[in-house]
Amino acid sequence: NIPAAVEAFGSAAARFVLAPSNSEREMQEDFKRLGVQPIGETLLAKTRQNVKRTMDNLGLSGNLKSEELRRFLQKIDPTLTDQEINQLLKASPKSERGMVPGAEFMDWILNSLKP
Repeated sequence: NIPAAVEAFGSAAARFVLAPSNSEREMQEDFKRLGVQPIGETLLAKTRQNVKRTMDNLGLSGNLKSEELRRFLQKIDPTLTDQEINQLLKASPKSERGMVPGAEFMDWILNSLKP
């Protein structure tokens, strides 16, 4: 149920996490210069649980074909370009058969937010 995923994640939040634009990266650097604290472990753990539960509910926690994940990412944020999605898919964890493990993919994204 892709529309439910879009609603659950929110396109702006997903965009910021999955593929920040240059200006968003600059914003992240500004946050560091201003001393803004990153997401704490408690909030990150809670977010991880919510994301995994949502993916489980949508049947997206197992191994996914790249095209399935591509469609999911495009539904979450239609402004993601093919190039941005290709970069994410290329850098993401893969199973032995070249499939993308859904839960590991989201862990990989969320780990980038660790304090």
